[in-house]
Amino acid sequence: MRTVSGQSGYCGQNLEVHFGLADAAQIDSLIILWPSGQTDVMGSIPANQTKLIRERTPSTFFRINFRAKSSLIFEKDTASFLDLSISNENEPLQSWEWDFDNDGVIDATDQNPVWHYDTLGIYSVRLSASNGLETRERLFENYMHVQGRPGIVVSGTFPTKPDTLIEKGERIAFEVFAEDSSGYSINHIWFLNGVQKSTSPIYNYRASSFNVPRFDTVRVEFSNGFDALDYMWVIEVREDVSSIDQNNPRPFKFALRQNYPNPFNPSTRITYELKTASYVKLIVYDALGREIKTLTNAKQAAGKYAVHFNAPNLSSGIYYYRIATNTGFTQIRKLVLLK
Repeated sequence: MRTVSGQSGYCGQNLEVHFGLADAAQIDSLIILWPSGQTDVMGSIPANQTKLIRERTPSTFFRINFRAKSSLIFEKDTASFLDLSISNENEPLQSWEWDFDNDGVIDATDQNPVWHYDTLGIYSVRLSASNGLETRERLFENYMHVQGRPGIVVSGTFPTKPDTLIEKGERIAFEVFAEDSSGYSINHIWFLNGVQKSTSPIYNYRASSFNVPRFDTVRVEFSNGFDALDYMWVIEVREDVSSIDQNNPRPFKFALRQNYPNPFNPSTRITYELKTASYVKLIVYDALGREIKTLTNAKQAAGKYAVHFNAPNLSSGIYYYRIATNTGFTQIRKLVLLK
């Protein structure tokens, strides 16, 4: 006995059944029990052969079914539908009526139609088919998902220029300001001198104090799952730099900027500027003044910095973030978590 079972996984369909007969020259009987309840019996079958056997469609069988080539499409794409209905061979299907948004209006009468959706959204699809004697229908609710076409929009980078000058031992935060036009998340992969280092939105680079002067490369690959882009900086590390080059000037003052987005859920971006090298503490507090999370607690070179605050486990409400440096600069701003 052998059991044949259709699978849905990749390369899962294997409908061949093999029987080893040793030195037998003939099969006395082959009995096939079909899922429909029908039984086929064959006898006196010679060995050493492959037979193709098809299930007979019962005389009264009639089933409506269909599928789309893809139930997720993007704006301006064509949706293709395939009729999978089955009826017995003496009463074949004669007509089809498709309603691609379940509004009661017939949109197509082809057996395997194509359709353009004009508006983004989620649509139920209905098929009615007839074999001349009776009509049946099938409805797939919330079947087609029509979404905006993904696209990566880059608004800027930091540092802004591909060539960066930095003093040994100093730190600098690299970032690409990129968003997807349809709201898909952006994934990052950071490389230092060709070696993968991080998958965070921001890469914090620290210049080596050895083998100076030297050159390093920082490269980021970022993707929305459909398209991928990359950007690279060349970093020159020197023994002593009186000021960052004109491409990345030092800020004229200390500043703590308003987080973005605000309100946020569950993550937001906080930026700040350091006029001179400083020891920095950046801490988030709740409305009662209790410390929630320390975002920065380190000595940093003069420059612009950005950190991400992720709060998936916090409840909605008002929170505060405070920056303090050993140079005497302090500032507090409010952020709102809205779930």
